[in-house]
Amino acid sequence: MTLFAEYLGLVKTTVGFEIRNDVIKVIEIKKSKTSATVTKVECVDIPVEVKEDRDVFVIDFLRSLWKEKRFSKNRVISLIDSPAVETVILRFPVMPDKELQSAIAIKAEASFSLPLEDCNWDYMVLGEMVERNIRKIDVLIASIPREKIKEHLNILKKAGIKPFALTIVPLSILDSSRYSGLNKGRIAVINFSERLTNISILEDGILQFTRDIPLGDEQLNNVTQKTMGMDTAQYVRIRDEEGMNSTQFKDALEASMPCLLAEISKSFDYYRTRPEKSNPDKVVLSGKTATIPGLKEYLASHINKEVTIADPFCNLKMDPHMDLAKVSDYLPHLNINVGMGLYEKGINLLSPGLRRKEVTPTQKLIQIAGFIITLTLIIWSIVRSLEIRNLKEEIAVNRAGISQMDPIVGNINEAKAKKDKMRNAEEGLKHLVENRIRWSDIMESINRLMPSKSWLDSIAFTGAEAGARTLIIDGLTFAASDATELLLRLGKVPYIDKVELNYTQIETLGDRKAIRFRITGYLKR
Repeated sequence: MTLFAEYLGLVKTTVGFEIRNDVIKVIEIKKSKTSATVTKVECVDIPVEVKEDRDVFVIDFLRSLWKEKRFSKNRVISLIDSPAVETVILRFPVMPDKELQSAIAIKAEASFSLPLEDCNWDYMVLGEMVERNIRKIDVLIASIPREKIKEHLNILKKAGIKPFALTIVPLSILDSSRYSGLNKGRIAVINFSERLTNISILEDGILQFTRDIPLGDEQLNNVTQKTMGMDTAQYVRIRDEEGMNSTQFKDALEASMPCLLAEISKSFDYYRTRPEKSNPDKVVLSGKTATIPGLKEYLASHINKEVTIADPFCNLKMDPHMDLAKVSDYLPHLNINVGMGLYEKGINLLSPGLRRKEVTPTQKLIQIAGFIITLTLIIWSIVRSLEIRNLKEEIAVNRAGISQMDPIVGNINEAKAKKDKMRNAEEGLKHLVENRIRWSDIMESINRLMPSKSWLDSIAFTGAEAGARTLIIDGLTFAASDATELLLRLGKVPYIDKVELNYTQIETLGDRKAIRFRITGYLKR
């Protein structure tokens, strides 16, 4: 049942991974409509000594990971987290999709530093609101220079990975929030990554604001370590074990904190100036820096907000076969990776030509129905062919028997009766052959006449042995106009007369409404 559910798309297995300068993190999540289960987590530090051959190390690791750990290859989501990524949230009146795309292209051009024609870009609608009695939507737009995409995809290609989507930090935060309890209230998520710190504000699970600050883990650690005057091993031990409880570490880190605190304050002030907006009620920290002991208390005292650390696994199930001990140190840092594993749809910075369309459960059901109908017709044709062959063999036997009996049997009436029997059998054969050819042609013609979003359920000919010619067609469609279109097409077929729509009935197919219909007609001789 699980394999069938995955085939239909009712259960999706998604792999989210990110490649950093010092670490590679990969997560696999199986997600259904009601729950999500983490099935695999793998993290590996990139050794400092392979700096010059970093790409080779990454490619070899990813190859071995997919080969040995058997991660899913179908929906692989890769993170693009670079200062070159630009994002903006713009508001538009509600309009048809084609007009919206044109409006976004025009307005986004003025918001980004590079022309859109030199970038990969995409957008997603975040939510709808009413402003001055006009329905409007907020749209998140993201772009990145194509050269940056090529560099990233080149590594994945050499590793044998074909990504389903290239996503960004704000969208991963949004996807993760639906399972980590951040979908209620006004919450600011501060995510620390290598070279950037992202601030995203959610209101009841809807992204309202996002901004990247050009200050990340790398700069904070470099400045702090240099100020402390320690080697890397000693610095990492004090940072991870003592953190802000170490006076020396706290004093060194505070040299970089004013800049970060000012940017956070600036972001909150800007957000508050927007109509009907106010400061976030709570701040959630995400990323490696967020887990420094005492940092959340330090930030809480300076921004006067409740500050917590993100727990991306709080509402996720964990596969009991996983060896969590190997990755326990990384689990608090995987908020963005969990978001990628929960990716549904949204921003995808792959070029349009590289994007793959997902087949919906309804489309899969239609494919199955088409296969079953085709298989039924093939079996029916084989059965009829066997019947005809058996009849031919019987006729051959009868002919041989009559030939042998002619010189011997003197009873003319008996000989005549056998000849009549043979003649009837020949006529029956001729009738079966003609009917088989005609029925196959009729069914093939009807199948060609079906509109693209409709399919046959059954075809029947009442009283076929007696030569009656009533045709009954049962089918399903998603649009009543398709049933009407089929009725009109059948009315133009030269060998079908008196075509009528007997009845229609609405049914539920998967997550959509379908219309069952019956059409009858009279086959001309």
